[in-house]
Amino acid sequence: MVYYPYGSKILHWVRYVCCCMLLVQKSALLVACPWTLAPDQPAGLLSVNFDSLTQSMPRRFKPVTTGSILFVHLAALLAVFPYFFSWAGLILCLVMIWATASLGISLSYHRLLSHKSWRARPWLRNVLTFLACLTLEMGPISWSATHRLHHRESDHEADPHSPLVSFFWAHMGWLFMT
Repeated sequence: MVYYPYGSKILHWVRYVCCCMLLVQKSALLVACPWTLAPDQPAGLLSVNFDSLTQSMPRRFKPVTTGSILFVHLAALLAVFPYFFSWAGLILCLVMIWATASLGISLSYHRLLSHKSWRARPWLRNVLTFLACLTLEMGPISWSATHRLHHRESDHEADPHSPLVSFFWAHMGWLFMT
């Protein structure tokens, strides 16, 4: 663990989010990884045995991600009490959910980085990726690689978030494990 002035773990989180923006520049590495081939790439390039890969990699619990997401949801429950509720806060919450989920995850991680279905100027790509990093759903390279593997192995054992495991696992359980 790197120690920051005043022992702040917030600086560690800020560093993570800022690094996510810089990693977008390295997203071309996804093409070189055999387990992240896009659907339009020839299958002959794929040389990974997914059955042995998934069995040899033990799943580990990610306490920081789980704790962060749990904290945000528990803190949101405070809005039940009139002292903590404000209409401005509710509007800000809805705007941030739209910005991080729709623009960050769906537009940036999913369509821009994973499927490469459109191109964006570098400043826009960085802003959208920053919004996606705020959701704590992994960094851009990891998320794109996981999503490409999901498309390649949908509903099979190697699918990283298969609905065959459980609804919770497919929806968000996979985020809490490595």
